[in-house]
Amino acid sequence: MALFDEIKVSDELLAPLGAKGAIYQTQSMKYPYLDKYRISPDARLERQDAVTGEWSDVIHHGDVEFYSSKGDDFRRYIARFTEGRLVRIWRVDARQRGE
Repeated sequence: MALFDEIKVSDELLAPLGAKGAIYQTQSMKYPYLDKYRISPDARLERQDAVTGEWSDVIHHGDVEFYSSKGDDFRRYIARFTEGRLVRIWRVDARQRGE
């Protein structure tokens, strides 16, 4: 079983895609180890310090894939970042995955 991180995405960012903000899983970070991330309403990628609970900016450049599964409802999204700022977010559907 592979480790993953959690990423919380705000309602404001997912509403245009017809989804609500939630906590998703991701394996897109360099060393996934049950860390907690969030994409803030002002489009910043942040990581929570496991000891202090404080949030700090993550300077990530590239795509972060995240997903959730509830019963038969599998949802996968990709968020594109430039220097830690969200520039685009979209849902990947089954047709795009080749299923």
